[in-house]
Amino acid sequence: VAALYKAFGSPYQQLQGIIGESFVICPSYFLARAFGARGYKAEFAIPPAHHGDDLAYYFPNYVSLFASTPDSLIQPAHFKNPSFIKAFSQSFMDFVVSGDPNRKVSSTITPSWVPWDGSETEMLFNRTSGGAPDVKAIKASGALLRRCE
Repeated sequence: VAALYKAFGSPYQQLQGIIGESFVICPSYFLARAFGARGYKAEFAIPPAHHGDDLAYYFPNYVSLFASTPDSLIQPAHFKNPSFIKAFSQSFMDFVVSGDPNRKVSSTITPSWVPWDGSETEMLFNRTSGGAPDVKAIKASGALLRRCE
């Protein structure tokens, strides 16, 4: 295990990588694989991309109503781009409604989303350095997938 995470940097950074991948990242790949052609994988990458930051984007109306205090579990979105927020939250809701994020209730900037099943493709939800939404299909890192085996 030590050899797999050596490139992560300091022992603390290696530990962060091991814990993050063991508890969150790798299990998400296992679940996507288990669902076969009905499994979709996404990566929320809006900086600082801390665990839980995505909640403000899944439920933007909840945040605007209830996240007015510093101790609220859901904090306001860091990236206040309406096209991005609609693409992210609607992809989740489209999947909940139909089991397929490509069956859209209304048009968004999210491109066609292929199931994880054998494709090793996931949807990246990010922003460019210029502040524009960056929503695109990407191939999962081969090194990451090997660490998850």
